[in-house]
Amino acid sequence: MVQAAVAALAVRAFAQGTPELLKDGQAAFLRGDLTTAKRHFERVYELEPRNTVAIAYLRRIQMAQGKATAAPPQREKQIAAMVLPKVDFRQVALGEALEALRQQCARLYPQSAPVSFVLPEASLASTPITLSLTNVPLTEALRYAAELARAQVAYEPYAIVIRPASPGAPPAQPPGAAPQQGAAPQ
Repeated sequence: MVQAAVAALAVRAFAQGTPELLKDGQAAFLRGDLTTAKRHFERVYELEPRNTVAIAYLRRIQMAQGKATAAPPQREKQIAAMVLPKVDFRQVALGEALEALRQQCARLYPQSAPVSFVLPEASLASTPITLSLTNVPLTEALRYAAELARAQVAYEPYAIVIRPASPGAPPAQPPGAAPQQGAAPQ
């Protein structure tokens, strides 16, 4: 009974609030008021985790503010819990491989918030990789793919960012993983 009432309130809040929140957030973004815009888009994201407009603006705000904050803990757990039955790429561009992983996650985990990837450097998207794995967590598949492309993975609140690896940078770590001890440099 209580769950039904909460669900009804959530539906009403979504129907009444999301379009206005998006409009107000976009207006604040255009004014340069990133704090207000972020607040509006985060509220939309809470109401509708799959809202691509809110996700895109939150990414833009994050990049504009130059912040690389940690992903929310519940999101980290969702990503780490996504196990892919098969990953098989033969000389596939990294960008195409990430899109295939995104689609596979959407198909296997439709109830989770969508996985989004950002490749800030276009040249990285065309880097070919070959990878064949079975029953692998998404975090591990990403770590392997990033290492093959000489890149690093950053788990941010609204996207998984793949950047070129810095010289001497440690290997990419999935959310919640302890750094490797005594690993030999490559």
